[in-house]
Amino acid sequence: MARGRTTDPLHLAALARSLGEIAARNQAVKWGVADLNALADRYPDLMERIGDVPVIRAFVVAMRVHRAVLATIRGRPNALYMHHYRQINYKLDRIALECGALLERHGWLGLPIAASQTITRKPMLGHISHRLLAQWAGLGWRGRNNLLVTPEYGAQVRLVSILTDAPLEPAAPVLVSGCGSCRACLDACPARAIREDVEDFDLQACFRQLCEFTHIPFVSHHICGVCQKVCGPKEG
Repeated sequence: MARGRTTDPLHLAALARSLGEIAARNQAVKWGVADLNALADRYPDLMERIGDVPVIRAFVVAMRVHRAVLATIRGRPNALYMHHYRQINYKLDRIALECGALLERHGWLGLPIAASQTITRKPMLGHISHRLLAQWAGLGWRGRNNLLVTPEYGAQVRLVSILTDAPLEPAAPVLVSGCGSCRACLDACPARAIREDVEDFDLQACFRQLCEFTHIPFVSHHICGVCQKVCGPKEG
């Protein structure tokens, strides 16, 4: 057994605090723990693109997208947003690497999942849904725009996840939408992919629009940011 591994509740609580300190020190704004076993009961294919790794929790970290950068978006992404997007992803991946290393030092598995790494195109998917993990880590809900929406920052966050076999105390999932009467993203979406009901979100229409955006000079990424811009924190 690896040195330092223990299931003592006080030790696990201290480990969770240390993970949170890594996130906070690196300018993250929210973090939490999701129960992968509970998630897998509802989504049996949750881990199909990960492989047979005996993990039971996800430590999920959110970093805010700068409002000033989003303010430069005019109906489509631009070079400023693209660079900011890449830098946030890089920072999140560094957080995930550090958190994973801490877990491994304490004898647990620490599997960082890249903040933005596409492994299939049709449909456009990563290794796992950070949005879903964040929802079950108590960070926010799935908005009409098919993004994680937080009470504090709207959809103006990006996410990274670290999977582990450490039995950290999980948060309660946010399964009820808090979007209320807000429909700003429906009008803003250049692909018209967003619907009243998030279950009707048109992922293929969104992907086609992202492909179009890759032709914008100095962007060349499948990014948008338009619905993020209008889905911010409520004033007052």
